[in-house]
Amino acid sequence: MLTTPRPVRTDSDALDILTHAMLLPPQPEVLTFVLDQHHIGGLVLSCTGIAHHDDVLGVTSVVVRAASLHPAATSLVVASVRPHHGFLPGDIARWVELDQLCEVEGLHLVEWYILGVHGAELPRLRYRSEEHTSELQSLAYLVCR
Repeated sequence: MLTTPRPVRTDSDALDILTHAMLLPPQPEVLTFVLDQHHIGGLVLSCTGIAHHDDVLGVTSVVVRAASLHPAATSLVVASVRPHHGFLPGDIARWVELDQLCEVEGLHLVEWYILGVHGAELPRLRYRSEEHTSELQSLAYLVCR
């Protein structure tokens, strides 16, 4: 008996799907799934044998191009499984590029998870934190005493 997929409404919904889809024991891989306007997806794509952290860009680019051909596709969730690492230098730049790849094809990047030694990490949150810090350091916020 087939069940109707539940909508992905929260980060924990997406993370639950990704952790059930990843290989055990964890191996380097990129996981993606496309959602429709009702936040429902039907397939998790797993690309194993990931040799470099930038491979997430190539995998996502292919998925985004394919999803853009399907009129019901509206958004994308991506995860990089890094069993021996967590957040790495360059991940914020990779997140920005992933977001732009999606935007060019009319899709919304819901989230990019890094599943590693420290659990699930979100480069988007670090990007927002760095963006806020640089705003606070700008001349408009300087206070002379």
